[in-house]
Amino acid sequence: MQISGALTCQHDIPSSPLAQRRPFAGASLLQRQKQSTSLRASSKEDTATESKPASDAAKPQMGFRWDGTLQRWQTDKRVGAQVWDNVPMMETKTGGNYVIWPVVWQTLTNAGLKSVDAEEAKKLLEGGAVMVDIRTPDNFASERIPGAVNVPLFVPVEGTETFDRIKKFVMATAFAMQATERNKKFAEAAAEALPKKSQQIIVYCNRGGRLQTGKKGRRGTFDDKDLSFGIESRSLKGCYELMQAGYTNVVHLDGGISTWRFKKNPTEKR
Repeated sequence: MQISGALTCQHDIPSSPLAQRRPFAGASLLQRQKQSTSLRASSKEDTATESKPASDAAKPQMGFRWDGTLQRWQTDKRVGAQVWDNVPMMETKTGGNYVIWPVVWQTLTNAGLKSVDAEEAKKLLEGGAVMVDIRTPDNFASERIPGAVNVPLFVPVEGTETFDRIKKFVMATAFAMQATERNKKFAEAAAEALPKKSQQIIVYCNRGGRLQTGKKGRRGTFDDKDLSFGIESRSLKGCYELMQAGYTNVVHLDGGISTWRFKKNPTEKR
């Protein structure tokens, strides 16, 4: 997707297979601009918009692009200057808009987001922390960590427009999955479930994801192109959105509910 001007943008990993993926370069941020300036760009699903300049502390250290062949984000010195002044936002045809993954990764990395394992999470819970399940309401209802509250980052597609119907049909017939979209009311749902923004929050999804970009080997840690921006996950995106909404004590559950269950920790089921 080509955009007029100096910026070439691309969707982060979408919730629908209908999204069009093309090369992209971008930046990072700590705060979004309240009023985004639209760029001249379009695809079948998304439109990119330009938002607030990043603070000096949040500006990225490298350019990046989406590799459609390998289906992953990659660093690329040829695209993107060392300093980016605006943050690409994705404006979707269904659900809420969102910031692309490399920007989320850069922001969380700069902020020093901490990931905790199951044992450390249990200690935090004993001290009054709250588990936040970022998964869909159906996933939460079927199985969850005891005491968790549900603040879904994605919700079922509710619209009845042509694109909504196509998305529902494709996901149901081709993937046997429920079509979802970004939750437009995520911040409101968080405020209702978590009224105290200074409270310790532990965020989890199915698999957790990671911010680390290297792999450990016999001779130490080495760079891995597959991990240029860690491993993307909904829980990490949820941490980003909660921090953007003003929550000041957010940590991430390493491995998500899958690892929690594998370690023989209790879960609740319907």
